[in-house]
Amino acid sequence: MSQFKITIGNWGESIAAAYYREQGCHLVARNWRCRHGEIDIVCVRGPLLYFVEVKTRRTMIFGNPEESITPAKWQRMLLCAESFLEEKEMYSNGYTAVFNICAIYTDYHAVDIRIFTNN
Repeated sequence: MSQFKITIGNWGESIAAAYYREQGCHLVARNWRCRHGEIDIVCVRGPLLYFVEVKTRRTMIFGNPEESITPAKWQRMLLCAESFLEEKEMYSNGYTAVFNICAIYTDYHAVDIRIFTNN
């Protein structure tokens, strides 16, 4: 992956983290990795534990950001979430897992954030 794409991805994740904080969430982890892959953001608000995949685009040439999430990516997210809950011993804490895609589009003059959830 090019350094430019990494920079855009990191910028989008920072925007998403700020968005979730503004919504009253407490950030638990960023770029949490396990053998199944990575979860971009893990945050909590009340009984809800959010597992967030962030996709950032500067152009729609390759489609909307959310369209890049394949069934295989969803499966990896589920496996990563299970690993996270197991490692952090959070299975019995009464949290309800919520899986979100945070799609961010920017043309550098404006930022559009759309949230897609499994609920």
